Amino acid sequence: MTISILQLPTLTASGALDFDITMVIQFVIFALTVGILHVLLIKPYMQAREARSEGTEGSREDADEMHDRAEQVLARYEERLTEARREAVKVREEFRAEGLSEQQEMLDEVRKEVFTKLEKERGVLNAKVSDAEEELDKRAEQLASMMVKRVLPEIGA
Repeated sequence: MTISILQLPTLTASGALDFDITMVIQFVIFALTVGILHVLLIKPYMQAREARSEGTEGSREDADEMHDRAEQVLARYEERLTEARREAVKVREEFRAEGLSEQQEMLDEVRKEVFTKLEKERGVLNAKVSDAEEELDKRAEQLASMMVKRVLPEIGA
């Protein structure tokens, strides 16, 4: 007589629960299923979730680093821009001063030329005035002698 596993006497604990070998088999199947599911599903899912979490954290850290670097680059850019503006103002002032200097030199040069021409023209005018005065003196003498001849014809003869 062979006894099958199903025919073994069942153990009862206070008559409410029948405990037999099928329960052990079901527990073993359940444990194997949980173990297989853990290996095939839960463990890879947890690894993927952990990798994603690390990737997200890593990405956040990278983003924070990039943000910090961007702020540093922006600060350097603004500093260089301010320096370039200062340099531009300095160069503009130098050019302005140079332009004013050149303008003053040109004015001085033109003044000298005008003064030279004015002196030359004064000399020419003075020469003409002196020539005119001599001419006037000659004419005045001629007129005076003509008048004397006409008013006093006897004296002039």
